[in-house]
Amino acid sequence: MAFQKTLSLPNGASGDYITIGPYLLDPMTRTLSAHFHLYFSAALRASNPSDPLRPIVAKLRLSGAVFDSYLSTAALAEVESDDPVRSQIYAAAKVQPVESDFGPAVFADAVDV
Repeated sequence: MAFQKTLSLPNGASGDYITIGPYLLDPMTRTLSAHFHLYFSAALRASNPSDPLRPIVAKLRLSGAVFDSYLSTAALAEVESDDPVRSQIYAAAKVQPVESDFGPAVFADAVDV
C-alpha cells in the first residue's frame, strides 16, 4: 500500500512514492496521528526504506467521531485487507485534511498503489 503522486520540494527535488511512516493509534482516547514519508520512487523505497526524500511530507490526525468512522472495531471489520488499520489510514488521508506544505487535500487525487 502506498500513494503515487509527484510532489516537488522547494529545493527542486521531487518524488512520487508516499508511504505511511510512524503512527500512534490510541483506541482508548479515540485518536490517531500518522506521518507520511515521501520517496523518490517505489524502487528506491524498496532498496532503502530508511532513507526517504522527505521524512514527514504530511501528518494526519483523527479523533472522536472521525476516528470511529475509520478505525473503530466495527469499521475495521468491514475492511478487506491484510492490514486494515493501514488501509483505513490511507483512505482517511484521501478525504480528511492533513497538515502539509502541499495543502490539506494533497492526497485527494493520489493514486493507490
